[in-house]
Amino acid sequence: MPSILADSSIAVAASLCYAARFILYSMYACNEHYSVIEARVPEETEMQKNSISGLKEVTQNVYHLAQHIIEATMSTESLLLSGSLLLTHCLYQASTEFTWFIREDNGVEEVACLKSVVQLLRAIRSRWRIAGKIVRIIARRVRTTANDTKENISRSLKQMELWLL
Repeated sequence: MPSILADSSIAVAASLCYAARFILYSMYACNEHYSVIEARVPEETEMQKNSISGLKEVTQNVYHLAQHIIEATMSTESLLLSGSLLLTHCLYQASTEFTWFIREDNGVEEVACLKSVVQLLRAIRSRWRIAGKIVRIIARRVRTTANDTKENISRSLKQMELWLL
């Protein structure tokens, strides 16, 4: 895939699609805004399950995109997509979902995925200051999540927090 990413328009298009999927799935993933008086229909519960599954899938897709960009960057010694705010936004959305999945599922795999996404954000922050701000936001979320998770995940997150500084 690094050869495909040589054309940054493909990765930007993928970022746009992923961002749209984040918006769509987020609308239905957290539907607890209903009062206890209103009954939820089974379709709402099913939509919530599908949306959470979709969020997990799209965060993995963003992780793989970030990995491919990092690999392509290493082989060409130039940062691909440094001009894409869409990529930055997509990475931010993925990082917020990863921290949520870490908190909810205590997933070790999500910690590694989050680290890759942050690695790319750190690389593009020289071009876009917002990427640096996002890294600081993620550091705060990682700190909060580390306090609320199991010991083995907490240790990984605390190590990541030091890496983020």
